[in-house]
Amino acid sequence: MRWIGQRIMLRVVKSIRTIPGRESWFWAVGLLLLYGLIYLPIGFGSQFLTLDIQTSGWTIASVIVRALIMPGMTEELFFRGLLIPHSSETVRVIDRWL
Repeated sequence: MRWIGQRIMLRVVKSIRTIPGRESWFWAVGLLLLYGLIYLPIGFGSQFLTLDIQTSGWTIASVIVRALIMPGMTEELFFRGLLIPHSSETVRVIDRWL
C-alpha cells in the first residue's frame, strides 16, 4: 500500500512541476479562443450569461481567487495528478485504459 501512496505523491509532484511547452500553450490558447467564439454568442444570446460590472475590490479579488483555486487547481490536480499517469511513467496499455 505504501508503494501506491508514493506513486500517487510522485504523480502530484510531477503534475505541479511540469511546465507546458510552447506548442502546448499555443494549442491551449487557440482552443480557448475557438471555444469562446462558439459559446459566448450562445451564452449571451440565450441570456445564460450576463454582464455585471463589479467595482468592489473585495468582490473582484474573491472571485479571482475562487476561480483560480476551485476549478483550476483542485480539479486539474485531482484528475491529472492523481488519476492519469504521468507521461514519464511506464504503464501497461490495459492499465492506462482502466
